Amino acid sequence: MLLFFKRYWKTIIVLLVIFYLSAAPASTFAGIPSFPNEDKLVHFMMYFGFALMLFWEYSSTYGISVIHQTKTVLLIIGIPAIWGGSMELFQLFFTTTRDAEWLDELADAIGATAGYFIGRWLLAIYYNHKAR
Repeated sequence: MLLFFKRYWKTIIVLLVIFYLSAAPASTFAGIPSFPNEDKLVHFMMYFGFALMLFWEYSSTYGISVIHQTKTVLLIIGIPAIWGGSMELFQLFFTTTRDAEWLDELADAIGATAGYFIGRWLLAIYYNHKAR
C-alpha cells in the first residue's frame, strides 16, 4: 500500500483537491467572477488534470508499452469518470448547498477522455524528443 502512495502521490493530491472543491459549500466560491456554464469548464479542467496526472504516473510505473492497452484506457478514463460520478452523488446526498448535475458528470468524463489522449500525445512527443 505504501508503494501505491509513493507511485501515485500526485494523483492522490489532485483527487483530494477535487474532493475539497466538490464538498465545499457553494458560498466558498461566492464573489468569483463567472459566466454561463463556467462550472462545466471547471469540471472539464479538473478531470482533465486528474486523468493526465494518472496517465503520467501510470505510464511512469508500467512503461510506454501499456498505454494502448484496453485496460489502461479504461483505467485512465474510468477512474476519474467514476470519481466524478461519486462526487455528484456525494453532493446530492451529503451537502445542502450543492447540486448534482448529469452535465457535470458528462464534463468530467469528457475531461478525463481528453486527459488520456493529450497524455498519449505528450508522451509520444517526449519519447520522440528523447530519441534524438
